[in-house]
Amino acid sequence: MNRLIFILLLWAAMTAFAKDYVKDAEPAILEVHYTRIEVTDTTKRNSHFFKDPVMLRIGKNKSVFCGTKRLWQDSIMECDLATFWAMDQAKTMSGKRDDTQLACGHYWGYIYKNIPNGKVTERCYFDMEHWQYSEDWDKPEWAIGNSTKTILGYECVEATTDYRGRKWTAWFAPEIPIQEGPWKLCGLPGLILEAHDANNEYIFEANGLVQNPNSEVGIFTYDAILS
Repeated sequence: MNRLIFILLLWAAMTAFAKDYVKDAEPAILEVHYTRIEVTDTTKRNSHFFKDPVMLRIGKNKSVFCGTKRLWQDSIMECDLATFWAMDQAKTMSGKRDDTQLACGHYWGYIYKNIPNGKVTERCYFDMEHWQYSEDWDKPEWAIGNSTKTILGYECVEATTDYRGRKWTAWFAPEIPIQEGPWKLCGLPGLILEAHDANNEYIFEANGLVQNPNSEVGIFTYDAILS
């Protein structure tokens, strides 16, 4: 029962946070949930890696990609009561009361794409500070192959690209005609449901889709939260 109450309070806080602290927001039409795996030591792959839930929220003109746990933490900062109570409960339930980083996951960034103006804004947390920068939307140039496989009930087609110093393989679903995907991977004639680099050091695997979620797509304004 306590766990259910905790989850409901988190959801309420996330909804309130989206309405009050998201700049230039628009309603999300689709929310995609992925598992993100990052290998931190290539000589010890089986034990040295991070595995985090991440999500992609997609609107008609914008999208935002972020860590799910990080979003939870930022959301409950919307009110002091939620902050202290929910974070305390999260640590208790995880058995990691002295490790706050695990409570918000290992992926702390937000990647915000504004399709009309062709810009990508990335916000990250480094050295105890929030950092933000914007750049032109540099879409990958894909080569679409012939291989197919089924992911979440959708027939997906293989595509490959050289992007940001890595060779990537992605699987996209033509049945979902949205040219989006995890991280900065995008530009295929269908939603990317799975992707990995050639060395399997970065892996994204979709595990759920939510149509018309009660959420907003926009860039989060930390200054408003922390003031």
